[in-house]
Amino acid sequence: MMRRARRRGPKGKAPPKPGTPRLMFFDATRWSWPWRRSAPARAAGCEKAPDQPCCVSCDQNVGAHLVLDLGARVFAARSAFQAIEVYATRAFGHVLLIDGDLQLTARDEAYYHEMMVHVPLARSPRPAGASARVLVVGGGDGGCAREALRWPNVTVTLVDICVDIDAAVLDAARRFFPRTAAGLDDPRTTVVVGDGAAFAAAAAARGERYDLVVCDSTDCSSRERASGTLYTDAFLRNVKALVGETGSFVRNYTSLLWNLDEAAATLPRYAAVFGNVAPCVQIKSSTRLQCARMRMF
Repeated sequence: MMRRARRRGPKGKAPPKPGTPRLMFFDATRWSWPWRRSAPARAAGCEKAPDQPCCVSCDQNVGAHLVLDLGARVFAARSAFQAIEVYATRAFGHVLLIDGDLQLTARDEAYYHEMMVHVPLARSPRPAGASARVLVVGGGDGGCAREALRWPNVTVTLVDICVDIDAAVLDAARRFFPRTAAGLDDPRTTVVVGDGAAFAAAAAARGERYDLVVCDSTDCSSRERASGTLYTDAFLRNVKALVGETGSFVRNYTSLLWNLDEAAATLPRYAAVFGNVAPCVQIKSSTRLQCARMRMF
C-alpha cells in the first residue's frame, strides 16, 4: 500500500495544522486591485494643482493616522472660515477635505449616510406610509438628504451653516460627488444656505416639528469655528423642541473606539437635554449619536 505524499508548503515546509493562525502577505509588485488598474478621470475645466503625495487624517488623542495616496487636487475654495478641497484617488475616487481634515470619500460615503438616516427613521413611531419631515443641518454633500428621500412621503429641509462656505460645499458635491448629491436638486428637498443654529432657533420659535433632525457638520474645534454654534446647549434645546415627544436627533459623534474619554465627557450634556441617548459605531471607527425624549431601543 502506497502512502499518500504529504503536501509541502513553500520551500519544503509542511502546511500549518488546522486552526493555526495564518499571516497573509500582499505583494504589491505582482498584483493590483481592480480599482487601481487605471488612473481616475480628471474633471474637465478644473484647476489642477501639483500632485500631493498623501492625505493624513490624524487623531490627536491616540496618535493614530489614516493615510491616503492622493492624485491631483481638482477643486479648491477658501473662505474666511474653512478651506474646501477635492482630490482624486485611485482607491477611493474623489475625496473631500475641509481644513485638511478628511470628510468623505466617494467609495464608502454611503455606509455613513445610510446609518445616519435609516436607523432613526426605521424606529419612528409614525404609522406606516405616513408623511415625515426631515431637517438636515449641515450635510452640504447631500448624502443624508439622498438617503432620507428613499423613504416614501418624506420631505427634506437641508440647511447649511455658513453662506459662503456651504455654497462651495454644495458646488463641490454636485461636480465631484454627483451620486452623493443626488438629493440636493430633488423637488422634495428645500435647500436653505444660511446659519443652521439660527434656523433651528427660528423654527422652534414658530413651533415647527420634524420627525428627524440630522446634524452632519464638521467637528467642533478652534479651527472649525463655523460649526461651533451647533455644539452649544442652546442649539440642543432648540432641536429638542423641533423633534417633540416622538422625533429623533442624530449627529456625527466622536469615535468610541479612539476617543472614549471625550465621549464620556460630552454624553451627559446630551442626556441632560433629551433624556435618552445612544452612541453607535457605524463604519470603521465613525460613530453617530442618536437622541430622543422617548425610549429608543
